[in-house]
Amino acid sequence: RYFQGAGGSELARGVRGALITFDTHQEKKAIRECLALFDALCDEDAEKTEVSSGGARSAAAGPKEGDTAGDALARELADLRQPANGAKRTKGTKRFSVTTTGLAGSILISFNHAAIDPLALIDRVMVQAIATKTSHAPHLVRLLPVQATCSANAASIVQALKPLMLTLQSSERTYAVQWRRRCNTGIDKAEVIDAVATAVSEIAPRARVDLRQPEVAVMVDVMKTVCCVSVLPSWQRLRAYNLRVACEQADVCKESTAEGSAGRPRASAARDGAPSEGGGTAPASEGVGQAHAEDVSAAD
Repeated sequence: RYFQGAGGSELARGVRGALITFDTHQEKKAIRECLALFDALCDEDAEKTEVSSGGARSAAAGPKEGDTAGDALARELADLRQPANGAKRTKGTKRFSVTTTGLAGSILISFNHAAIDPLALIDRVMVQAIATKTSHAPHLVRLLPVQATCSANAASIVQALKPLMLTLQSSERTYAVQWRRRCNTGIDKAEVIDAVATAVSEIAPRARVDLRQPEVAVMVDVMKTVCCVSVLPSWQRLRAYNLRVACEQADVCKESTAEGSAGRPRASAARDGAPSEGGGTAPASEGVGQAHAEDVSAAD
């Protein structure tokens, strides 16, 4: 129902959704589990909206001054024919679709309805997993919100991130840039990280860098010629969106993620070097801090 052949349409610009990672050779099971989680929450919201709207319609359908019994009945029947705003989807409509990344162990679940917010929906999944210590998705590893996709170049990445960074205005919280690159050797890692960190410092000058345990993550995930971006204000609280860690630990996750992080400290601080593709140290530009980042060719 949700996937075609290897997984569906190819990753492109202008998509929102959830980037999921899963156990090797368990793609279809992971997709089914993820969609079941999302559909359950969306159906729950639709039922609540329907009940609320139904109560409002019933009150409106009550007898009014000057109405005859026939008038009230006609109005009530007309209201019953009108579906509630939050009614469940009709047959043939799809909230979500599968988008392939071309990389082993990673799939993007695209959100087809503008009303469904990837960040809000995935945060609810993570909160439930932490509270119950059960994910209901044994084959899923990570569930990352993707608020936008764009071309994999520094200018496009910053342009896509700036509207999302507005949530950080006046913030004094700690942050880091979570960088990842796969199957792309043309994009300059240092250029992108410097540009993103500069944009954060312009929009949220009081935000502070913490490369080890950031409260907020600015996600930059490059896959081939497309980049997935998000600003994730609950990064630390929600265990870096790792479902398995969320279910295993009761306390805030203390581990650093494999992807690494980067950000901008105070202007007087020097930037630490980062491992380059060849195993050496990448050149450091003044004023921007950077920790280990992952650059791999394919699998998660």
